[in-house]
Amino acid sequence: MGERPLTAGVFQRVLDSIPPAAGAEVMGTGIVSIALSLDGHETLSRIVLVIAAVMWVTLAVLGPARIAHDRVRFRADVRTPAALTSVAGTAVLGTRLTLLGWEWAGIALLVIALASWVALLAPVLAGWRTPTIGASFVLTVSTESLAVLAATLAASEHAHWLLDAALVPFGLGLGFYVFVICRFDLRQLGVGRGDHWITGGALAISTLAAGKITTSAKALAILGDGGGAP
Repeated sequence: MGERPLTAGVFQRVLDSIPPAAGAEVMGTGIVSIALSLDGHETLSRIVLVIAAVMWVTLAVLGPARIAHDRVRFRADVRTPAALTSVAGTAVLGTRLTLLGWEWAGIALLVIALASWVALLAPVLAGWRTPTIGASFVLTVSTESLAVLAATLAASEHAHWLLDAALVPFGLGLGFYVFVICRFDLRQLGVGRGDHWITGGALAISTLAAGKITTSAKALAILGDGGGAP
């Protein structure tokens, strides 16, 4: 009888330890996997990919339990930009699986990422505080991650409409960057927690999205012989 309350207590502590930005761990691990693959270290890349996938599945399984365990905290968490890391993590994982040739997984994760983005956008904007901090640039990161995955799938699936659709989150992401930078508290550069580095990360993924869209357009022969990335 004593083991069950003890086990329940451990499980509750695990749920309490999951931060709103837990999706960032999946995102970062997935990015490392992609980088290793592009650098020719495919075996190591796949090992890291498995780690990213296990983390994603774990968070997905624990999600309903978190809601049931502490609804008040969950509602507070989804009103923060950090919650959008779940979107970025899902999209990055989908991009890596698509590059691996698992387009069906990429499509499934794109649907999940898009649905999560739609569901989270309203509460995040409703809970917005100005002046804001660096973590708010996750608004751009999550949106641009959708563009990257959509463009990657467009090239793999030869889907012109999906490439056109990728332009929507790409444009929105750039708009969100301007929205956030205009409300960013410059004092964060000196007294903040260090999350202001995301200002550069948001621009980096925006650049990646632009490059992926251009490269995919060239692959689909939309830009013609004179266009596209070199």
